[in-house]
Amino acid sequence: MLGFIYIMSNPAHPDLLKIGQTSKDPLVRRKDLSTTGVPEEFVIEYQALVSDYRRQEIYIHQRLNKVRHSSRKEFFSISIPEAINTIREQFTSSK
Repeated sequence: MLGFIYIMSNPAHPDLLKIGQTSKDPLVRRKDLSTTGVPEEFVIEYQALVSDYRRQEIYIHQRLNKVRHSSRKEFFSISIPEAINTIREQFTSSK
């Protein structure tokens, strides 16, 4: 099943990135997230269209577990380039 893995930042939380998945266009997901009471809108930093996006998200989150802000949230203390590299490495290793 095709879907997106995305990285989003939010100026209200400059040290955290949201790394998640969606079957929708990430622009639609960004709008959804921006209506949840956050003081500033999310910014899409990266997106990739991938197969089996739900499973890929699980693997990416496992790889980033040491920098995860909370076990129940999809926020990570990691730079954008490091997050992108982790995602791309996951796609390369899963082929």
